[in-house]
Amino acid sequence: MPDPYERFIELALRPLAGKSPAEDLARGELMERLNHSRPGPGDDSLEAATARLEGPGGRLWNNGKQVFLLLLVFTVVLGAMSFASWRELVRMDYLYHLLPHEPDHLKAAERELEATVADDQRLFLFANSQMMGEKLREDWRKGYQASLPSDPALLEEYVVQYGFGDGPQRERILEQARRIDTGNGFWDLREAGVCIARSKFKYSNSKPPSGYGPAFPALQTDEAYDEAVALMAKAVSAPRFETRIPSNTARRLEMLGRATNLAEVADRLMFAEDQRGGGSYPNRWQNLWQARMEELARKQDREGLREWFETLERLVSRCLKESGDKRFYNPGGLVSLGASRISVDLLRRFDLNDEADRWAYWAGQIRKPSSNVSVTNAEEISRKASAFTRVSYYSSGAFVYEGELEPGRRAEHAMADRMLAISAAILFGVLAWLAGLEGWRRGQPVRGLAGGVGTLLGLSDFAWICGLGIVIPAAWHMAVAGISPLGCRDYRIDFEDMKPIALRAGGSFLFAACMLVQSARWRLAKRGGLLGLRPTLWQGWAIAVIAALFVPAMGAARYCPPKWQEEFINYGSAAAGLPLLWLLWRSFALILSPRRVALPGVIVCRALVPCFVSTGLVLMAAGYLLEREESEWVQRDTLAHFYPDGIGMPVATDRLVQALRSQMLHALETAPGATK
Repeated sequence: MPDPYERFIELALRPLAGKSPAEDLARGELMERLNHSRPGPGDDSLEAATARLEGPGGRLWNNGKQVFLLLLVFTVVLGAMSFASWRELVRMDYLYHLLPHEPDHLKAAERELEATVADDQRLFLFANSQMMGEKLREDWRKGYQASLPSDPALLEEYVVQYGFGDGPQRERILEQARRIDTGNGFWDLREAGVCIARSKFKYSNSKPPSGYGPAFPALQTDEAYDEAVALMAKAVSAPRFETRIPSNTARRLEMLGRATNLAEVADRLMFAEDQRGGGSYPNRWQNLWQARMEELARKQDREGLREWFETLERLVSRCLKESGDKRFYNPGGLVSLGASRISVDLLRRFDLNDEADRWAYWAGQIRKPSSNVSVTNAEEISRKASAFTRVSYYSSGAFVYEGELEPGRRAEHAMADRMLAISAAILFGVLAWLAGLEGWRRGQPVRGLAGGVGTLLGLSDFAWICGLGIVIPAAWHMAVAGISPLGCRDYRIDFEDMKPIALRAGGSFLFAACMLVQSARWRLAKRGGLLGLRPTLWQGWAIAVIAALFVPAMGAARYCPPKWQEEFINYGSAAAGLPLLWLLWRSFALILSPRRVALPGVIVCRALVPCFVSTGLVLMAAGYLLEREESEWVQRDTLAHFYPDGIGMPVATDRLVQALRSQMLHALETAPGATK
């Protein structure tokens, strides 16, 4: 054999020098490959291959210990980033409910919120919560059992949390309230609510068979009922009428600051929804009101009915105008459909027509549409609104306008892309470990020969692999998802249960994986053609093209009629099976291959380890950039925050409630015979 062949074999066997019989086995395989190979026209010559083996080559990625260290460091970094993302995802799942299990959203949010304030502020932060900060509140309760708070707002919150109690404790609390909050009728109203809950009174609001009007079975009352009636009448004539709990809620939200990402948006929404109300039990008022009207009607007490109506009218007016609780818009369900009809009919029965007309006017005004947004437009708004906006209001988009939706929607898309990028990085991390395992699990002859022949791949080859396997798929994904309408960026992220976004990301992952594997096989074929390392390549390129076309195909669902969109996505997703099956086929073909044909696959696996790691690092860097983009959009989103002087609920809900309050106030002020 000519000297050039001997020189090539000597260089290729350097990792096995002095390790017979492994060296002899590897030498025999090399000689057989050199004698029977048929290099292609573009493959390197023997001289070029020998020169590559004489250079520094790929010593780094052929060193098992260094590769293991690289994988270990990469895994630690990826694990830390994945854990942080998972913690955010658990909190954000409160908005989306996509996780297969039901995580404790409130507990996760509580941990994060605790860290945002100083230790001495945590008790105040959770003092009015229902579920959060339970241990802190229990310590607070024990401390105040001995000495009640001297701050009226804290006393209110203490009563809201733990009630008035019975006997001496109730008198003690009421005495403290009269001393530190003199003349505030809201305490009477709050005590009336407790009496209603304690009372066993019964009444009926059913209609008689003959027509409209209340039926009058035996009305049962008791001492607690009488006390509640007296307290409600006393409350409306008090010098002052206010609750400080809403202002405390606003202070707490101000302490937490503005949200900077969607996880913090979810935290603040959970916190706001976990706050207790004013403790006046307005949900119990309607029962007392109707029972009292029935009682007076049974007694044929026309004047008593008129006075009770005036009491209710003044109470509702004071709740709306003076209480300081902007969440009041229909206190006690005064103008609910059933209560209004029965009450109006009863008033007319006793010739209290002016009062009946006013009550009917209130009911008619409060039921008018609260917005000029049409139903069709509201549906379009709902389809394009962020999950936070949809969660935070219960009207069909009536107080959210299309121009306000983009920041929240873009923030959600950035968040979804970030989570999918981290997920893809995890998958590439798994592939890197599997490739590393396969690249070094074989016997010494194969490992040594792969270490020697693998140095044929130089930096230019890895540039080709990364360019084709990382740059092109990344550019393709950004073009489809970020620029093209097929990215569906003008729709909310859970369009069709988030399937188009997730499948598009899955297609990009398969595209990148196929291109990396295929590019590595191509470069090895070019450098090692003289050793017969030239497989058939066209099938792999065809599979990569299929994976690339799958990415925009999922976005095409937006152009399908709504009734076909789900079927298009479900059946179209089967196309992803082709690249997935090809990758599995290549993997099992390599794992199950015998020693004598394992060399090219082992070299490809070794070459892919740094490429997979590089892809994971690129995805983690993209995740960091997407996190910043999400933060920027969240801070620009007017709907993701709270009005400083609002009701302690998100902007969309705040607008809705304030519009309803304005309607009710207008109805009270403009009703026939209303006091100006």
